[in-house]
Amino acid sequence: MRTLTKENMKFGAAGFMTFAMCSIFLTFSISFFNEAGYSETQIGFMFSVTVLISMLSQVVTGYLSDNVITIKKILLIDIALTMVVVLLMLPAKNIFPLLFVLFALYSMAGRMASQLVDGYIARVSQRRSGLDFGFARGISSMGWATAAIVGGMLIQKFGMWMMFAIHTVFCVVALVVVLFLEDVPLNKKIKAGNEQSKAKPDGFFVAAKAVFKTRGFVLVSMACLLMQTGIYTVLTYYQLIVKAVGGQEGHVGIAMFLLSMSEVPVLWNYFRLRKRFKDGHMMAFAMLMYVVRAILWISFQNVLGVILIQLMQSVTFGLFVPSAMRYMQRLVPERHMNTGIMIWMAIYSSGGQIVGSMLGGVLLEYYGIVPLYIASAAANALGAGLMLLAMHRGTAVERAEAADAA
Repeated sequence: MRTLTKENMKFGAAGFMTFAMCSIFLTFSISFFNEAGYSETQIGFMFSVTVLISMLSQVVTGYLSDNVITIKKILLIDIALTMVVVLLMLPAKNIFPLLFVLFALYSMAGRMASQLVDGYIARVSQRRSGLDFGFARGISSMGWATAAIVGGMLIQKFGMWMMFAIHTVFCVVALVVVLFLEDVPLNKKIKAGNEQSKAKPDGFFVAAKAVFKTRGFVLVSMACLLMQTGIYTVLTYYQLIVKAVGGQEGHVGIAMFLLSMSEVPVLWNYFRLRKRFKDGHMMAFAMLMYVVRAILWISFQNVLGVILIQLMQSVTFGLFVPSAMRYMQRLVPERHMNTGIMIWMAIYSSGGQIVGSMLGGVLLEYYGIVPLYIASAAANALGAGLMLLAMHRGTAVERAEAADAA
């Protein structure tokens, strides 16, 4: 497949800007809240409760983008709302109830923007042979990396207000880029071209029921939930961990740069990997690599170790993202594709952030850093076991692969 296609570059640029927008806030917001005087437990509570709002928003968004309003329009609304909400957090930082409300609004829009653009690219890639999800997603990761390292240096030099300025710039550019992307038609418009299909779109609960009844969906989602719980037990407090071993915002930026950039080679070569390995096996392998990463963190508790170990992102989340997205695209019924993918993302991503943030906050405040790593390793080990069990029982994906092999 040619990689430097018009579709890859356009959607890659949209992913770059959207991920950069998410990166600059999510990477350094913990330091912002911490400098405002909030404890780790308060921060964990705020993250956990507001991510619950994000979870509900994801589920509804998936259904809407299938049947009511196109995914492109939803993404544009989310980016615009995110820009306004984040700017308002600066004057509201010492008023916890107001800050909480603003962060809840951010969770409805900005927190899931990166996942929404992933789903957007994945859907278009099904219709456009010139669009390679792995390549475009690799460019998105470069956006996260660039924002993290540049943001870390500028924040360290000029202060936390730079986070808000940089975030606004990325939001504006992201809006402009997304405006020029092609959209994914709604289900009813796809059906309009098929004279044999006169049925109205399924209602939300009918669509959700169909997704949950898909064989293997719940078990695979639970495996991914455990993985994400393990990730966010540590990742939510990564800035504080770096500072605890003697680092500063600049070190956090370097670590996030290495983390995101290490994903790129795997994402760009995923089309080769999928020819040799099953997606489910690659998902389980990524979870086991998170166990190895946690063990390495326990062994090397210094600034250099905490930063360099982030390079393992290549064989953890970098491998997980394309294989999981492709797995779920093949698992979920096509007519409920956006609904199913967003429900899955709500369960594993938002659900994992809720549990991981609360668990990590309590462990960090009362027991220290090492228990975070132990909890991360345990969650991912269980997740890998569930993923392998789902494959052993035989999901729709495994049955399709067996039929292809025969």
